[in-house]
Amino acid sequence: MPIVHTDRVRELADDVVRMYSSGMSLNQLVKTLALSMSTVRQILSENSINRRPRGGTKGQLGRKRHALREDAFDVITEESAYWVGFLMADGCISDQPNRTTALRLSLQRSDENHVKKFSEFLGYTGKIGIDVHRCDFGRD
Repeated sequence: MPIVHTDRVRELADDVVRMYSSGMSLNQLVKTLALSMSTVRQILSENSINRRPRGGTKGQLGRKRHALREDAFDVITEESAYWVGFLMADGCISDQPNRTTALRLSLQRSDENHVKKFSEFLGYTGKIGIDVHRCDFGRD
């Protein structure tokens, strides 16, 4: 159900769309235009504007926050082949709309040191999020 907007919000709707499309973040829009986050999101939705992932800018899927060896699997070595098998057995990529893409591993808590070894292989410098059922790379 559409929200009934005030005259001020209707007047700012074009600005919201234009500014967001030019790369301004949701938080910047809220502060600059003195609108609520829900109002900004509703305006974008009503104008069929897809929201960027957190940290993303126009033309990007998202900025990198931490170092990661993107070439880790370009050449198959004994070590990289081992980690490919590890990922095939226990991993997946989580790519949910409007969320940061993350590598998820489903392991036992006792495998925490193994996850750290994998992180070292990848040259990953970020935090490894751990919950009862999962270890995540890429979530802060």
